[in-house]
Amino acid sequence: MLEIFKTFADGFRQIREIEEGCWISLVDPSATELLEISEKCGIDMDDLRAPLDDEERSRIEFDNDYTLILVDVPTTEKRNDKDRYVTIPLGIIIADSYL
Repeated sequence: MLEIFKTFADGFRQIREIEEGCWISLVDPSATELLEISEKCGIDMDDLRAPLDDEERSRIEFDNDYTLILVDVPTTEKRNDKDRYVTIPLGIIIADSYL
């Protein structure tokens, strides 16, 4: 799912199109959404896919145009009727015009 947000003088709200200063949120993105963000924002497709891999390790990578930050964040899942703590990757890409 692709959602785009931006801060305005009267608050934070969702917008329809990517524009300078916006925050782009991708949760379980489709291949089409990944391709759109890759093309519009100049982000390498491998960097967009990295957080989708459960085995991805935490790291920071610097590119000429953006910084990729990958961290493991805790979450719970049910196994055998018990809550188990696991971690999942969270990717943050910081570019000059987008987050």
